Amino acid sequence: MPVLLSVLLFVLVTGCATAPSHRKYRPVVSKFSDLLVRFPQTDEPLQLEHLTRASVYPSLRKNQPIDVTIMVHPAYSIFLRDLTNEQYPEVKYSLLRKQFDHEAQFILDQANAGKIIILIVPGKYLTASAYAQNYTAYLNSMISPSHSAYYIYSDSPNSGNISSEEMITLYRFLQGLNVRKVLVGGGYVGRCQREFYTQLTTYFDTSQAFIVPEISTISPEDISEKDAKRILNSLDKQDYSQVRDFIDNRVGSKANILSIPPE
Repeated sequence: MPVLLSVLLFVLVTGCATAPSHRKYRPVVSKFSDLLVRFPQTDEPLQLEHLTRASVYPSLRKNQPIDVTIMVHPAYSIFLRDLTNEQYPEVKYSLLRKQFDHEAQFILDQANAGKIIILIVPGKYLTASAYAQNYTAYLNSMISPSHSAYYIYSDSPNSGNISSEEMITLYRFLQGLNVRKVLVGGGYVGRCQREFYTQLTTYFDTSQAFIVPEISTISPEDISEKDAKRILNSLDKQDYSQVRDFIDNRVGSKANILSIPPE
């Protein structure tokens, strides 16, 4: 592949969103209307704890080695895209739903178990999304029973980067814990997730930071219909090797990849 074309492709896949497809498929909103009903619009503010310099994880756990999970832009496909303009083949609908359900269950399980989970919430989502209030309801429902869930805003809805001040706060928070591993999930692989991971590892020890296939999401724009079918079939078998290969292709040697065994 010519170098110029490679550079252009890299630029095109930076950030979370790309221009919508114009192929004639049924709008994705019709497939996920039940999610908007399940998480109805709310006027409540975001109820997660914003990670600040004053944030302290309970001292009872502080001396125990722990893993910290960071999810980049959770549920982005459902709540941050303009669903009425998105058009995908059937198998991509199914893959989106599979990824959403798995990610939501993982976040809920982590929060309920009192494990530290940090959500990188798309910055300015309240004005950027037509489903902003539904998204707030979704986030609040994921962490309402938890005192170990935190959030940080990314710089924008289409960037996984966080401000330098927020990154320093995150680094100091991690320093105050006996962290074995920082596990990065969310999405999209090779886009906002990669941006955050790259930024994180300029501060935090790379040998302790990992992208996890089981909790990573793939943009429907980055795969063909055939790829989506292959990945979905593997996920149905709880085989994440296809996702791992995708991460490796999109991020390459810049990332450590680690699978987490089912509990």
